[in-house]
Amino acid sequence: MVEDGAGAESSCDEGEGWHEYHRIEKMRGAIYFIRGNVRIQITTDEKVFFYGIDKETLLPSLDNVMYNFMGCTSLMFGSRVKYGIAFTTSSQGLTIYTRKCYHNFKVVTATDSKEGAVGCELAAANAYALATGTKLVVHNQHDFSVRETLVMKPLNENEDVGVLYISVSQDEKKMGVLLGRRLVRREVEISELLIYRLDRRGRWQLEKQMEYEFDGFTCT
Repeated sequence: MVEDGAGAESSCDEGEGWHEYHRIEKMRGAIYFIRGNVRIQITTDEKVFFYGIDKETLLPSLDNVMYNFMGCTSLMFGSRVKYGIAFTTSSQGLTIYTRKCYHNFKVVTATDSKEGAVGCELAAANAYALATGTKLVVHNQHDFSVRETLVMKPLNENEDVGVLYISVSQDEKKMGVLLGRRLVRREVEISELLIYRLDRRGRWQLEKQMEYEFDGFTCT
């Protein structure tokens, strides 16, 4: 049974109206939500709780908690979460806050040393190539998984060489790699040139390997 605006009682069919299906215990404060924001804020005297809604179960899950250092009774964020408006009951005005900094936390994907590493982007394949020493690894740019590993064998195995430069053709079907040694004052000595081509399976195959034309050539 529900009561209408005129004070008379009227019945509602089963399944209509609002029904409580979940309760957050020991929570007393002001709730706020705006379309476009994925979180619901509940402001209490001491803390501000941010809840997300699971799309499958439709149950709230606690994402973040912050202290109510503003002493406000209601806190509102826009859909872009750039500005926050703090309001206190019986106050003559309101306070607008902006985000002080963006954390942009990083996730560790590799712990080995990348000193002297050389890389290049493979935009068409949504990947990138990273070479350390004589090993070149192709990674997926979205999840950083390893797609392919190329181990280069120098013509002169006695030389301590590594990848100095990587260049990819405009259509990203061929890739050139220069091997050589790093000297002092950022100078390098190039010894070999390797050319790879992309096959139909999306794998890099060695097409040609030769000694560099200019013997003893160094550059910075």
